Amino acid sequence: MADLSTLENIARYQAASQLISGRLRLSLVQSLTGISIRPLRAMWEEIHGEGASSGKLPHGVLSFMVNQTAAVGLSTFASMYLRQNHSGGKVALTAKGLLGTWGAYQKFCGPLDLNAGYYAAQDVMGDTVSFPKCGGCGVHFIYDRGSTLTSRCPYCGLAPTKYK
Repeated sequence: MADLSTLENIARYQAASQLISGRLRLSLVQSLTGISIRPLRAMWEEIHGEGASSGKLPHGVLSFMVNQTAAVGLSTFASMYLRQNHSGGKVALTAKGLLGTWGAYQKFCGPLDLNAGYYAAQDVMGDTVSFPKCGGCGVHFIYDRGSTLTSRCPYCGLAPTKYK
């Protein structure tokens, strides 16, 4: 990431610090900020007083769908991300967008694992999961035919008739 101005570099490190404070996995912080893993590890240790967790990353948002509350929360987060970061074209997953949506979600809805929010936004935008609009209540939700938690609208319980 050469040729960035000093202010752009400061903004990247500030975003990384906020993402790490939210305990976003370092490989995800690296992909959002472009900062190499070594300074991110040092930042994690300074912020949390312990080493960053390592190991296999989740396979996607469905890994976080453990109950009805999670299905509602992650569908809400994905909807908020798309709404807040839509600028007429394709929505991109950015550190600024993720942090803004996460802050708004926590203010209005309560706590949410930032990693789960990342995967909700990424998987919906990347069409990894379906995100149909419910014919009953009109809300978009994360849909997976193979899961009892996501085979119906988590808000009203109606099965979808249209798929994205």
